[in-house]
Amino acid sequence: PEESVPASAFNSNGDQALILKPDEGTQGAGIYLILSRDELERKLKLAGQDAVFILQSYLDKPLLLGGFKFDMRLYVMVLSLNPLRVFLCKEGLVRVCSEKYEVPTFKNHS
Repeated sequence: PEESVPASAFNSNGDQALILKPDEGTQGAGIYLILSRDELERKLKLAGQDAVFILQSYLDKPLLLGGFKFDMRLYVMVLSLNPLRVFLCKEGLVRVCSEKYEVPTFKNHS
């Protein structure tokens, strides 16, 4: 994986956000929206040298449900590739945010 972030990943308008996540699942803890290179460097410095993160583009036009972000998890088990046989678990998970989505900017980002 790429170890450096290209300068083109940030713009001065604050309308292109990146999302910084810990390498291991933390159920939302330690996830940050990053709007500038300075902000990224501050977060990484605070975390320390041993911290491992994933940095990725933040979707600026997510699929919304009534104005709210959401995610769905369906659990499947692939039994065979040829022929394709897939088992879909009857139970899944849907999470819906409690506040309406706003595109992140320098003004609404804390």
